[in-house]
Amino acid sequence: MEKTEKFHLYILLGAIFLYAITAKYSVGYYYFDESYQILEFANLKLGLTQVEHLPWEYAAKIRTVIQPFVYIFMYRMMELCNIEDPYFITFVTRLLTMSFSLMTIRLFVLSNINAIIPQLRRYFILFSYLIWFIPFLSIRFASETWSGNFIILAIIMVMQAKESPQKKLFYSGIFMGLAFVFRFQSAFAILGLLGYSYFVGKYKLKHICLMLLAFTIVLALSTLLDSWFYHALVFTPWNYFQVNILNGVASSFGTSPWYFYFKLILTETILPIGAAVLFLIVVAVIENPKHVVVWVAVPFLLIHMLVPHKELRFLFPLINLVPILLTLGISGISTSFLRVSSRRKMLLKAFVIGLGLINLIALTVMTFRPMRQGEKLITSIIYQEYSEQDVSVIIEKGINPFNPLGNVRENTYFQRNLNIIEQEEVIDNIRLPNTAKPIFFVCRKDAYDLPYNEEIIKKYNLKLKAQSIPSWIEYILIHFPWTNQSEILLLFSQEDIVKNYE
Repeated sequence: MEKTEKFHLYILLGAIFLYAITAKYSVGYYYFDESYQILEFANLKLGLTQVEHLPWEYAAKIRTVIQPFVYIFMYRMMELCNIEDPYFITFVTRLLTMSFSLMTIRLFVLSNINAIIPQLRRYFILFSYLIWFIPFLSIRFASETWSGNFIILAIIMVMQAKESPQKKLFYSGIFMGLAFVFRFQSAFAILGLLGYSYFVGKYKLKHICLMLLAFTIVLALSTLLDSWFYHALVFTPWNYFQVNILNGVASSFGTSPWYFYFKLILTETILPIGAAVLFLIVVAVIENPKHVVVWVAVPFLLIHMLVPHKELRFLFPLINLVPILLTLGISGISTSFLRVSSRRKMLLKAFVIGLGLINLIALTVMTFRPMRQGEKLITSIIYQEYSEQDVSVIIEKGINPFNPLGNVRENTYFQRNLNIIEQEEVIDNIRLPNTAKPIFFVCRKDAYDLPYNEEIIKKYNLKLKAQSIPSWIEYILIHFPWTNQSEILLLFSQEDIVKNYE
């Protein structure tokens, strides 16, 4: 085994351990769609919710249901093992996604490692697994993650197609189809991959048609599944385009200027790292205009820049292309680096070491941090201790970790044994908790010492049990733009059941 192969094996084994820990602690979801557009849709077929409790996208018939059916399969497997804990089941979905992502990353590294100059191969391997945002995004049971993995597999098939073009390109078409039905916006990357296959890869038109045939087969099967789910013949890609683009529904959630993604990349990936990422990607694109990754990434980004409604997560399907773009960018400036003075080399090395330390800190935080403001950590604590016994949960106004959207019910984590009482109802003596049953109180950290909150805490002799973002992570996050105290929730309970959840 060569040194690079051995190094790759060690990093992969470490990544498996790291990603598994991330999957355990990454309770909740990065964005609402991960729950409301997947788990809640699945719950309809599982008999755990009703149509009236689903979000508006169900009535509009704009979501494919292939990923909800992955969850249904997982749920039924858990049922066979007599497992009903929703937090454990969603943990298993993260483990499944983790396995899929690590397999994809490994295959992509192996497919590209020989094209990387020897001096940068270890960096490419490290980037591929350990850039701070890759592990926690790679375990998310979200359409962006699954679609992105299928895009990577489609790229790999195209890269290997010189050996047996018909077979490999047909597989590539299948993976492109799966990428599309998991997330429609992957069409922009698919167009780039088709363009590369024809213009750069020099594959014949019949081969492109074979890819499109495989793509169409997947789309047809997905359409049949969607039609069965919605009880009507539907073509969800068209419905999605009509509702969100032609009717402008997506823009109703906010619009941003064309350059907004550059700003997000700079700030949300932590400014020094974001600046390095942007610079190296630009260098990679300029220096490697015929590289398959460039052909996939550039149209994907450009078309997203033209769409008025923008969110950082829209770029997540291509997150695993960032490592090779960084490596190509470093390769592109390596010649210039050799010509700089010794002093500048020292400064540059110090800057790189600084980036490495920042990445290590961010990686540590995201390994142990619950998603969003950690509301599902709060609800999981209550579930683990009182999944069957009746309990009262007093919630501060505007804070309901069991139903964060308010107007759309979240049934995945719903507990029938809960008596949820608004804070004002207690203060005004409209509804009071049963003092013979356990009592919890949830409020914002920056508001717990307000008079009306202190009144509840003292009245029921409550003690701090946990906070939604562990205190050591909160201390680090003070220096990053990821959270603030108004987003952190505190959970209070009666003194005799207090445990340490830090």
